[in-house]
Amino acid sequence: AESVPPAVRLVLPESGECGQGVPVGPHTSAPHMLVRRGLDWLDSEDDNGADREAGMLMRSIEGGKAWVVYWANGGEGTYATGRDDKYELEHLQVHANSGAPVRYEGVVEAGAAVVRGMHWMWDTQDGGIGSVGSVQIAEAAGCVAVRWPNRTLDSYPACQDGGFSLNYFARPVFGTSSLPVLQASPSRSTRRGPA
Repeated sequence: AESVPPAVRLVLPESGECGQGVPVGPHTSAPHMLVRRGLDWLDSEDDNGADREAGMLMRSIEGGKAWVVYWANGGEGTYATGRDDKYELEHLQVHANSGAPVRYEGVVEAGAAVVRGMHWMWDTQDGGIGSVGSVQIAEAAGCVAVRWPNRTLDSYPACQDGGFSLNYFARPVFGTSSLPVLQASPSRSTRRGPA
């Protein structure tokens, strides 16, 4: 793990109870991400996710404020990920900055994966909601450049004065696309993306 740059390193939570990790929210979620029970788990009768069991996000509802999850035990359920300010799920595989705003003042490393943040004000230059971009370089003071899956490269404010247009994505990637964990295998062929 030490050979992977910190900006794109994934870590599994080493210990602790469910509900102490990074919550799954509308801007930090995508299909095939691995999750477990989170802080606001609502249904005590729901056996899915028991004993730190992993689930996989399959389909978003209400613009990402709820997700259908397939669990390792074969079960399925729909869970709040921002609906009514409840967060029933947390990320199983996370990056140290998951969900945090990208700050120019901090260490912004090329290759870090980002999504729309709290001060996003552009229509679709990123390719739309849910697109995951890759930080290219820190450009002008207070801004960072991001390459999106639609191959556009744009600069965004990342400071207190200009606003925080980007958040770190929960599952960082090199370039602009990633292979979901459950689809990866040692013999699977891949090709370099556009970035």
